[in-house]
Amino acid sequence: MKKYELKLYAENGQVKAVNPLALSEANKGKVTLLTVNASLENISFDAFRAAEIFLSEENADFCALQLFCNYWCQPCFGSDFKNVPNRTQALLTERNGVYKFILAMCSTEYKTFLEGGDNGLKCVMYSQKNGLNNIDGQVALISAEGSDPKEIIRACLSTALEITVGEIRMREERYYPPVLDYLGWCTWDALHIHVSENGILKKIREFKEKNIPVKYVIIDDMWADCTNLNDIPLDTNFDNMVYTMHRSSMNDFVADKRRFPKGLAHSVKLIHAENLLVGVWYPLQGYWYGVNEGGALYEKLKDCFITLSDGRIVVAPEYEKAKKVYDYFNCYLKECGVDFIKVDCQASYERYYKEIATIGNAAQNLQRAVEDSANEFFAGNVINCMGMATECIFNRKKTAVSRVSNDFMPENAEWFSKHILQCAYNSLIYGEIYVGDWDMWWTDDGQAAKNSLLRAISGGPVYVSDRIDRSNRNVIMPLVTDDGKILKADGACVPVKECLTSDARTSGKPFAVYNRADSSVLLAVFNIDAADKPVSGRIDLKQFGFNENVIVYDYFANSRANVDKDGLIDIRLGGSNEYKYYVITPVSEDRMCAEKPEKFVFVKNRD
Repeated sequence: MKKYELKLYAENGQVKAVNPLALSEANKGKVTLLTVNASLENISFDAFRAAEIFLSEENADFCALQLFCNYWCQPCFGSDFKNVPNRTQALLTERNGVYKFILAMCSTEYKTFLEGGDNGLKCVMYSQKNGLNNIDGQVALISAEGSDPKEIIRACLSTALEITVGEIRMREERYYPPVLDYLGWCTWDALHIHVSENGILKKIREFKEKNIPVKYVIIDDMWADCTNLNDIPLDTNFDNMVYTMHRSSMNDFVADKRRFPKGLAHSVKLIHAENLLVGVWYPLQGYWYGVNEGGALYEKLKDCFITLSDGRIVVAPEYEKAKKVYDYFNCYLKECGVDFIKVDCQASYERYYKEIATIGNAAQNLQRAVEDSANEFFAGNVINCMGMATECIFNRKKTAVSRVSNDFMPENAEWFSKHILQCAYNSLIYGEIYVGDWDMWWTDDGQAAKNSLLRAISGGPVYVSDRIDRSNRNVIMPLVTDDGKILKADGACVPVKECLTSDARTSGKPFAVYNRADSSVLLAVFNIDAADKPVSGRIDLKQFGFNENVIVYDYFANSRANVDKDGLIDIRLGGSNEYKYYVITPVSEDRMCAEKPEKFVFVKNRD
């Protein structure tokens, strides 16, 4: 066994001596499991730092996926493990062409993170609940190393699923909602507090007039009967609106009567009459500030809620009680004619349940309750959101779609760099299990053309959130057929090898992501340099594993070149507004024509 050092922390702050046998390593196929068996006598572990495991890892270039808030992950880069950020859930390292992947785990009680320290890399275990004095066979870390990063990542993730949910379902084995094969529209950035039956119908009429083939509507936040929402001035700014929203609680799980005067079922019927399907949003815990004690929902299901120390009332972290709440929600939506759901605010366990339940147990109960209910009422037609924490990722058995970035921010060029980095690097890990949802976007802001290309090769759903009278058909149509079906890439869109452990904001090199469509590779290259300086670099075609020479088609230049299968593509981009898109196809399967294709994924077999 490699050299490790384990420290245990008691609730009074004392550091306790450790039995050398408390740590054990085991090999399972290509992966290595590090397990902890430890206990304290007559005292409990510290709820938020029960143990630290110091790892004797030699420094290497790394990409760390950090849970930078309760809900979302972002990539962080470096070459000294002292600088691995706290709350890192996964770490990919590279040294001399050899990759290592380390995955922090979450069990039914304890969760682990990686972080740097004065002595290098360490793992932190915690439960968030007082009173525990035993760590009984917790798998703290799963790791693997080799020359193929995808292979070792996938091996670790499949092992993690087997440990946590007892069965392995990777991305291709999960149920993907058929509705998401088509173009959609979401109310959130379009309407916010203005969301209403009239506003939705007005936007649908615009799509019809512009011949934009939207096939579904997601009625997002602020549709329901909640405290304070109708007190928000309609001309308020975004920050003030969100501030009030997050301090609002749910009165009843019905549509707000001012904005949906004849009820949700009536609105859904009208949307269906326009030949569009309907999805509806709700958060895991009831609403942002929970459930209103004086409201109808609380009276109907009061035994299924708990009251927190600050007075908030939220869904109880017990399977049967939570399932009853979600059954109530989903039954109502189903009776209203809703076709699918979006479940938000999933990684809320530290925010709402600390010191009430262990993070692993709360997540296991609520994630499985909401997924089981969604499967019963909506046959798994679900978008998971705000759930990138490991306690969410490893407690869903069947659902396929999960958001992989923080919220879209319209009219914000700086946001674009953060967005593409989050989506691409998160997809490198979570894209092996889930179909990544790269979030909604606008078709008429300054980043619209780049966002259109990214959605085309993302491999996930495509839905816009344009405001009324602002949808641009020319930006949308390169992604879809005339009937609204997405010309979708096959897998997860991820960074090329040249970018895996380097930060394109500071490296002076272009940032490149790719996906596959049938036998072709779809390669998009961007300049996200923080100083907006020119960038240059090379992409090695060998990483794509072609068996014959290829045609490299430059989509925007409408030019092509025959290139050796192990050749290089030279890239130079002048500024942040420059980007390139290449379609790389084996010579024997050349589908190029003289005219520039209208669609980004024109090589996709449409049969």
